Amino acid sequence: MSDKLSSPSSSSGYSPRTRGSASSDESSFITVRKHPPTYVYSNESFEVQLQLETPKVASPSAPSSQPIELGASLHHVKNGRECTSEAILITEPSRIDLSLKKKTCTIKCMIRMDGIRGDQGAGLEVRFTPKNDLSPSARSVIGASTKPITIVNYKVKITLEEEWDNVWYKDEGGRDKCMELFVAIYDKDGQIRTGEQIPLQPMLCYASESGIPVKVSNQEVMRTLGSSKVHIDKDSGKARIRFRVEDVSKNHQGQDFKLQVGPDPKAKLFKDVAPDYTPSVNVRSKRNKRSRAASSGSRGVGERKISSPMASRARYDAPPDVSLDRSDLSTLRDSMKNVLHWADEVVNGLYPLQWQIMGYAQHPDGTPDYASPYHNMPNPNGCINRILSMYSESVRENLRLISNAIDSTEGVRPTEQSYLPLPGALPASDDPYGMMRGQPGPMNPQVGLPTQSVNRRPVPGMLPPMGQETFRDKPDGPMPPFQPRGQMPPMHHPSNMGSVSIPRRQMSGPSPFMDPMLQNQPQHGRMMHQQQQVINHTGMHMHPDALNESTVESEVAYVLAKQYKAARTGERLGFPAYSTNKEILGFYREASGKVGVGSFHPLSRHRNDFGPLEVLQANDILERAIAKKSDAVHALKDWGTMANLLDHALVYDWSKDISGDPSNSSSE
Repeated sequence: MSDKLSSPSSSSGYSPRTRGSASSDESSFITVRKHPPTYVYSNESFEVQLQLETPKVASPSAPSSQPIELGASLHHVKNGRECTSEAILITEPSRIDLSLKKKTCTIKCMIRMDGIRGDQGAGLEVRFTPKNDLSPSARSVIGASTKPITIVNYKVKITLEEEWDNVWYKDEGGRDKCMELFVAIYDKDGQIRTGEQIPLQPMLCYASESGIPVKVSNQEVMRTLGSSKVHIDKDSGKARIRFRVEDVSKNHQGQDFKLQVGPDPKAKLFKDVAPDYTPSVNVRSKRNKRSRAASSGSRGVGERKISSPMASRARYDAPPDVSLDRSDLSTLRDSMKNVLHWADEVVNGLYPLQWQIMGYAQHPDGTPDYASPYHNMPNPNGCINRILSMYSESVRENLRLISNAIDSTEGVRPTEQSYLPLPGALPASDDPYGMMRGQPGPMNPQVGLPTQSVNRRPVPGMLPPMGQETFRDKPDGPMPPFQPRGQMPPMHHPSNMGSVSIPRRQMSGPSPFMDPMLQNQPQHGRMMHQQQQVINHTGMHMHPDALNESTVESEVAYVLAKQYKAARTGERLGFPAYSTNKEILGFYREASGKVGVGSFHPLSRHRNDFGPLEVLQANDILERAIAKKSDAVHALKDWGTMANLLDHALVYDWSKDISGDPSNSSSE
């Protein structure tokens, strides 16, 4: 039987008669016109199409009415051994008849295989041979085999969040222009594989008409942006890949490219994971001026799209339309808001990355040497990745839209088009907490942002940070250069703190960074009523933000003497303050230049750190502290005045600093 089988390289697209016998030219043979997929799950069905080829030199004869019955068997690719119990082949129909009249048939197949090992894989092929004992006319027919099939437990799947066009101009849009894709690994039930960090290897290939891409010999023409090593995240089960092709298709015989993404072959435990491919793309250098002008007109049928993958990230050079309808204005407004929000994220993200003072060296007599401070800083990778991700995902596209809109309105006076509402245009009564208005600018990190990575326990050989860093406020003027601070008053003498008063701080004005996601904030009826009463008071002329802060502060009933640390930035926000209903209202921090004097910061100043979930978590912290009867809980009813309450809260916090208790902090 084996002498009538064609090799895998001799079926469908290649000549099955490669065995050089004289009689083979007079024999009929079977070819595989439709091969199974290269990678299939166990119990995944696929189709195989067979066709009977007869020799052209044979004399025509009337077709036989008796079909050729074929047998299907499963074999290992490496050694050709037939599978017995390790894998089962199921065909539909179970009896395969090849008509001598139609000379074609389609078989639906399924391979059932259990216990696929990740370190070995399973390469199989299906062989179709005539059953000579039942069909005498088939004795001269040569069988065929499919291309190799790999049985896998998992498959890589590539998703594209942007439109993928089939032409990419590598020299337009700058060196950071790239194609972007997202990768996940799925099992046969469609569930994402998590819990394991799987190394991936992107590989550039040529798109092939036969369906199987061919590896590009020089992989250096493909460059990945970001980390050189790509892994599937063990928690999310996903990965993001950004890549460029640094050579044009013209230098590769005009062939299109594809990117294959699969497990790194060096990792031997993931051979049961199938790779995936991107759509094909033709890489060119740039469009000439003539083609750019023609691109603004209608494209002909079958013409390639001129935009690249991630086309929204490259500026269109087509002549702009001078008219802007209502939908264009809405899109432009959203783009500007997104860019402003990103700029806010950049500015606020840079401040925590500056060096923070964590202590001072000591003189031989043990006194602090203020000329030799110790510095530290939080890990900047998270902030940098967040900023770059926001820029690549949306900001670059929004900047392009804004730039095109400016070009299209050349000659129009700026006052004739108002793209954004003025900051602070909302009435005060519609925004009782100030959540719709911008927050103040970032604080001076040298006086108000303890580092995220420094434990509060004193480090041997250095003094702990100054006590003034416990509460700090943003300076009113520009950020001054670093200057050594005075030494904190002895913590075991609380009388040196002086009397505590709560100043009513006037805000300098709303920030231009307005968050559009907060414009639908529901109104708070009780706060609106109290605010309106204060506004209607004769002779009261306060800034709306300061009015909101004083109104919110008047509701404080509890203060938790634990430094609250924001999970997003690592910034210590101060002592959380709560209402009688145990709902967080804001934070008390040490006022700038006044040791022991608390300044109230309402929650509206930290809107980037507090969503509904964070508010619930902050409320739960107080509930648990009360349930445990923690000494950190300070109720206004127990201390009479807020100044007295804050006095004792500060003493409690400083006493924990002295004892080196690392638990005296809370976070989201």
